[in-house]
Amino acid sequence: MSDSVKGILLMITGSAIITLNDTVTKFLANSGVPIGQLMFIRGCFAILLVALLMIRLFGRESLRVNDWRGQLARGFLFWLAAFIYNYALALLPLATAISLSFVAPLFVTALAVPMLGERVGWRRWTAVLVGFGGMLIMVRPDGSNIVLAYAMLPVIAAFIGAVRDIITRKISATETSASILMVTTVIVTLTSLPTAAVTPWIIPTPMQGGLMLLAACCMVLAHYMVIESLRLAEAGLVVPFKYTQLIWGAVIGFVIWGYMPDLWHWVGAGVVIASGIFIFYREAQLARGIKRGAR
Repeated sequence: MSDSVKGILLMITGSAIITLNDTVTKFLANSGVPIGQLMFIRGCFAILLVALLMIRLFGRESLRVNDWRGQLARGFLFWLAAFIYNYALALLPLATAISLSFVAPLFVTALAVPMLGERVGWRRWTAVLVGFGGMLIMVRPDGSNIVLAYAMLPVIAAFIGAVRDIITRKISATETSASILMVTTVIVTLTSLPTAAVTPWIIPTPMQGGLMLLAACCMVLAHYMVIESLRLAEAGLVVPFKYTQLIWGAVIGFVIWGYMPDLWHWVGAGVVIASGIFIFYREAQLARGIKRGAR
């Protein structure tokens, strides 16, 4: 089996495992576990798993932090985006929350101009606008403020996640992927603890505790698979397969909760996904052109 095929399979499997994590999160939130408590206990498990995995694969030196300011900012934004998104999972169908989160690359492209000083051409701006049009097709505002507010939660989380990704670009020159993953996991865990003062926590049942451990394993394993897929194959080949999360989400959502997205939801999601893939390929083309020009 070639490395390219392995990379594709890893991305598809990693996307399925991420969706499994979302499924477990939604199930626990619907069963009465506060989001903050869920993120804290899951994070405690994840810290141990990340530390063991990163040290075994890359050594202790890989966990060294050089830019604490950037790492802390990224970690806090990761927690905020995750908290809002997990809250949305409790309120929305699984496939809806996942597909609305796909607007994140559109925000990254738009924010790259003011935050990174990058130049975005008319093609990518057009893709951004078309992508947001796809988001409106999925949401279809009909005057119901409550439904619209729920639908905006994944979009808000995607915007915050885009700011986080911009910061990741900035600090990646001095920080290793292992240190970023470790610091973020610790910060997400610690910042979830104060939510106990706002939302009363419960004593998890053995099944709930086991599901939190499962979610932690899913998080760490999925991140590792995505990283490994990008190591084995070109990003342009494997990244589009990340969107298989929508298929997994639709299947799982139908099997467990009996919900199947309607035609307009699929149309809107398709527009958003197509826009994201176009932006990715356009940026890859420009990057290759810059490299050729530097030779």
